[in-house]
Amino acid sequence: MQTTTLAAHKPLIEELMSFAISTKDYVVVSFITPKLSIWIHLCNFFIMFHNGGDMYTILPTTIKPRRLQPGKRTVLVSILLSLLLLISQVMRALQLDQPPRLTNVNVMQESGSISCKSPPQCANLNHYIGAFSEEEAKIKWTQIVQNKLKRRVESHINQEKYFGFIFIKCSNTSEQLKDLGQPQYDENSANDYFESYTQLFLYPRKFKKFTQDPKVNRPNVNINLVMIDSLSRPHFYRSLPNTVELFEGLYEGAHPRVFDFQFFQAVKQRTYENFQALFSGYVNSTEIPFGTYDIPRNPLPVSQLFSLYKKSGYRTLWLEDLCWNWEWGLIKDLKVMNETLYGPALWQKFKRALAVANIDDIDLTLASCDILNSNGKKDPFHDLPAVCFNGRHHHDYMLEYVQIYQESIQKSGQPFLTLTVTDVAHDETGLRVQTLDEPLAKYSKFAVGLKNTITILFSDHGSTYGKFIQSSPEAHVETFNPFFFMIVPKDVQNLLGDVQMRILRDNERRLVSMIDVHNMLMQLLGEKSKVDDKDFVERYVTPGGLLSSISPTRTCNDIPLLQPNLCICQNFETSVEPSHIHMALADFGLGVLNNEILKQHREEGSIGFGNCRPLRAIHLRKVLETHISVELIRYKLDVVVQSAQEKGDENNDLFFLTLEVGSKKAALRLLSYERMNMYSVYNVCQDKSVELKLCICNIKNQNQNAGLLSSLLFGNLIPEFNFFQRDANLNSNIQMIDFLTVPLLGIKPKIDIAYPSQNPCLFTVIHNYKSGITLLAANFCSALHEVEIMMEVNNLNLSCPKHSKFLLHSGDVKMLFGGTVANPKVAWQWSHDIRIL
Repeated sequence: MQTTTLAAHKPLIEELMSFAISTKDYVVVSFITPKLSIWIHLCNFFIMFHNGGDMYTILPTTIKPRRLQPGKRTVLVSILLSLLLLISQVMRALQLDQPPRLTNVNVMQESGSISCKSPPQCANLNHYIGAFSEEEAKIKWTQIVQNKLKRRVESHINQEKYFGFIFIKCSNTSEQLKDLGQPQYDENSANDYFESYTQLFLYPRKFKKFTQDPKVNRPNVNINLVMIDSLSRPHFYRSLPNTVELFEGLYEGAHPRVFDFQFFQAVKQRTYENFQALFSGYVNSTEIPFGTYDIPRNPLPVSQLFSLYKKSGYRTLWLEDLCWNWEWGLIKDLKVMNETLYGPALWQKFKRALAVANIDDIDLTLASCDILNSNGKKDPFHDLPAVCFNGRHHHDYMLEYVQIYQESIQKSGQPFLTLTVTDVAHDETGLRVQTLDEPLAKYSKFAVGLKNTITILFSDHGSTYGKFIQSSPEAHVETFNPFFFMIVPKDVQNLLGDVQMRILRDNERRLVSMIDVHNMLMQLLGEKSKVDDKDFVERYVTPGGLLSSISPTRTCNDIPLLQPNLCICQNFETSVEPSHIHMALADFGLGVLNNEILKQHREEGSIGFGNCRPLRAIHLRKVLETHISVELIRYKLDVVVQSAQEKGDENNDLFFLTLEVGSKKAALRLLSYERMNMYSVYNVCQDKSVELKLCICNIKNQNQNAGLLSSLLFGNLIPEFNFFQRDANLNSNIQMIDFLTVPLLGIKPKIDIAYPSQNPCLFTVIHNYKSGITLLAANFCSALHEVEIMMEVNNLNLSCPKHSKFLLHSGDVKMLFGGTVANPKVAWQWSHDIRIL
């Protein structure tokens, strides 16, 4: 450990003590009333007007029936987005040296027969077939004779272990095939000596003739679920004009075949919890959610829904565009992912988890690893303008496959439940989803004609990162406003009856959530909610879900929102101008997170903060207040946090904090938080033991002084402060004074206690706001100390008991507690004594 003597810091300590003596005073509270302001945001061609009292509102007070057709502004924005997408793809194409693609010469005819013809460019090349091998848990390539191509293809699709697809390839290499001949998105992906062309050939598996169990006396309605991850309802209308036009036509007439649930509230801004609500009809609002990069505590409860459909004779399909053996998607959600497992062992564990989840088929999902790899990525989330293979988008293959799968299984007479998940909208630009429009409109036309089938097209939430959401509070509310459409063909309408059709039309304009979707799917099987929590059922469950009348007076209090969350209903949360009480709340909230960073970094055996710096508030972008009860107030803050990179708001980070004041559990507490910008860039400099979601570090300098106090709490202290070095320069006095004196959110810190009186090395610092306080402690001593605080307070909500003790390890800079005024119309005061042991 690097240390320095106290004597070396004597001039510094003297200056600090002088500052402490000159600034020791207290501030009496004053109350600032909110003022109306108007802001204009221009981001990604979206022009949004802000009223300070109602910026998050997206729903009118009185909900009126509306047509599906988008307005002129929406059409204009869609055109502008399309131009941006076209320009970006043209520029991308110019940067790439791509090998030519292979024309689809191996096709399935409408009759189901196969037509095979090797193209001219493959005439003098070796031919291969690639199919997923369970023994090797990957695509296994087999060289074949060109004139036996059709026979070998037919042989593969008739095998028992066939997954609905094969790769067909011609190449001039006879070495082991390591790629699929697709562009790797770099300039050296192709050369003059290498020729390779690959086609992804789709052909549905064959299903045996189905015989209905005589014990099942209800008609089996097929369920066709199509989810587009991270696409809000407004962005659906901005980005998919062809699909919207199709739905508009289906919406016309006395018997519309599509239902548009306009007020669909997300349970949380993450897929896992929304799927949890869909499959189980339950979410635990008191449970602390697992970390973004962590494995879930429990497998996703898919079986709670799928098992009931399986018992009724349904066959189930789960299709997704994520690599089955990578860190995202079904393998993580089912709690299979394990760093010690790979290859066949991982596949066998995954198969067992699929069986437990009652998922029969995943089929084309098994091609996703190779498709993503051909694009130079392991997942589609960042820096990928399009996910393509042989000239077609990944989602195009998926929609084609689910169509031929459904056609094939319908011929067998077996009912089905299919779920198709695409992440095409899960990117930072918001542009890539436009490539889905034409394939989705085409597939939706097919879905309208699917006999005895309800098609549900939905999203889990809106975008959660990117410049749009980082720059615009209006975009933040879109995160919690996903879309939800139901295509109900005439034969299903006749089966359900006119009464339930009228109920569905009424519920289009009611506030609904994934809990209602679950209960509708249960109702279609004649089942009731299986949730054991009686309080949850009484408060949140409407038996029958969307097939029952939803109360027109329902509010977000009647939906189990997992915090942090934003209600999409007007006036449910009040937008207010940031004031001193909100600054104190932000200071406290980030202090809690900084304490967690400190705690996690210490798990490495390190001292103080490492590469991951303490979070420093720059300003508050948005404040919402909700009065839960007479005493309990919930605050939601958008806090702009200083980045470790270049200065400028566009480079700063954004945290969304939810805090409660007046709770019985604690008078002041941080309820939850989310990060609203891309933070995966910090994984290159992240401390291993610190959760990436909490980390802000200098990505341009990965050799920071990990294990030492390289930057201190709230950054009231300059970001590069680092005085625990052997060769410390006494000129760092200015840095230390800045650490304890530079204003935070306009508030000048005050040194409270310096211990010991001679050569002090432990300090407490007060942030005194007009409507609250926070108390910090910094231990620069070589020994562990215990700080005991006894307080007397009046009209103040505290985050800890009045008599509390805190441990300070060497190198710790920790927030001890926070407090906010209870009644802003009454003066508040506090006094305290501190003992250091």
